[in-house]
Amino acid sequence: MKKTLLTTTILLFSILFTYGQVEFPTSNTGKINYSNIVKVDGVKSEQIQNAFRVFSETTASFVRKNSNKRFPKIETYYERDFIVRNISNNSSIVRIVNYYNARNSLCLRLLVMEYDLIIRSKDGRYKYELTNFRYTNYNRNSQKPQQLYGLSDKGLCNSQNTLEKMLECKRGKKSMKKYYNYLHNDNLKLLEEIKKGIMDNIEKEEMW
Repeated sequence: MKKTLLTTTILLFSILFTYGQVEFPTSNTGKINYSNIVKVDGVKSEQIQNAFRVFSETTASFVRKNSNKRFPKIETYYERDFIVRNISNNSSIVRIVNYYNARNSLCLRLLVMEYDLIIRSKDGRYKYELTNFRYTNYNRNSQKPQQLYGLSDKGLCNSQNTLEKMLECKRGKKSMKKYYNYLHNDNLKLLEEIKKGIMDNIEKEEMW
């Protein structure tokens, strides 16, 4: 008999990082961090972890992008490994890669953002996080790192750093705001996909 699963989502973040009208959630340490607790009554921690692994191996999309244009050299480097790794019996981690092909931007070219998805579970609940955001900005032609702004690759607008540091680069505000909107909205979409994917696979196991 199929068991009805009730879920409750508890938001754990506060809004501290703001760029224009774009607000990124942060942890209490100040790092950008999307974090929710989802209650799943009557479901064991092991079931949650198994459901996440099945979702990761079948329907999950850990490669995100805003266009279909290909950059083979860069993609070969970044898409080498999307294996879900166990931190412990109740914790898993997987890497996310998000490509942003910018147009008509003074700063952004091809920006690649990497971050971690972490699933921590207990009986009857799990917590998921998107954290450890770090970027590299590439020249689309040479496919080599290129500073966001300036003649040299240093300072707040350099080619590689954390998202927190990127927010301190105040050049190209219009294109930066457009990118931050894209990233934030796609992160929210990804979290909904994860939540649905976990629940769908829990329900399939219950039906079996």
